[in-house]
Amino acid sequence: MAGFTDIREPVSFDLESEKANELFLAPAFVSDNIIGGAFYKIMRNVKRTAVMYFAGALSNIVQKNTGCGWTPSGSMAITQREIEVCKEKIQLELCTDEFFDTCFEDMLGNEEGIYQLNETPTGQAILNYWIERVRQGFKNDVWKLSWFGNTDSVLPFFAQCNGWIKQIEADITAGLTPPAVDALSGAPLAAGASVTILEEVIDAQTDILDDVPASDKVLFVSKSIWNNYKKYLQSNPNCCDSWSTLQDGILELRYDGILLIKCSQFDACDATLGNPDTHRVILAHNRTLTMATDITGEETSFSIRFDVDSKLHKIEAYFKQGFNVAHPELIVYAV
Repeated sequence: MAGFTDIREPVSFDLESEKANELFLAPAFVSDNIIGGAFYKIMRNVKRTAVMYFAGALSNIVQKNTGCGWTPSGSMAITQREIEVCKEKIQLELCTDEFFDTCFEDMLGNEEGIYQLNETPTGQAILNYWIERVRQGFKNDVWKLSWFGNTDSVLPFFAQCNGWIKQIEADITAGLTPPAVDALSGAPLAAGASVTILEEVIDAQTDILDDVPASDKVLFVSKSIWNNYKKYLQSNPNCCDSWSTLQDGILELRYDGILLIKCSQFDACDATLGNPDTHRVILAHNRTLTMATDITGEETSFSIRFDVDSKLHKIEAYFKQGFNVAHPELIVYAV
């Protein structure tokens, strides 16, 4: 049979480059579910490395004019940071007999040609189901790696590449980002403790970040911080009622006018990494956390293949990803 028709035959469904991007990678990388929607920057065509440039703040550059002569004061310092992508892959397998004997048995019925995945409505529905399940898992994994990736980790999943938290901690050590705020990690938060932590994060901003409008900043917080702050607002309804609102039925919390993004997987990842009761807050300009990928490169692909001997469907995806912080002075970190 030609093309992807009967899944019992040694045929395949292959998407390369542009089509793989359209069907699989772009919806995942661009989705609001991945790491906060509009609150990060994505570089979409990084083959291996790319350089990010930013200008430092200018200060004390005005001087008295005392006559002729060239007496420069200050400099136009341009700092460059590099973002590197690493090669990634997804490889899954599925027993076709088990699949059809269980969850899809009723759906399949007696439709003629049910194995022709790309040629019948039922087959197309199954194909779309597989693709969507892989895409959802891909989103979740990219989110975890974007924050907690650490090539020094003893856990292979997290050791694939370096994420933002490792870069932020390196920038703090180098003096590029303000010292970390104490988020009282190591024990459950006392009632109202989140308010003190959030206030200290606000106070720790550099002058540059402090001058950024609240609408252009975001607070990524652990679920423990979010829940503690929500309970504080509920028990003090008159103190700051404008900081808790409903948008399309979804509760939004703000502090000092800055939107809080609840990152429940902070807590889950910290537990997996052996760091229970870790409370995290990352205050950032909404375009400084940067992700890089190569969604149109020749190495980008997505495929579903059937292996006749093992009777397994094999699902593969190949892509690239990398993470860095573009402007370290536009970050405040609490842990």
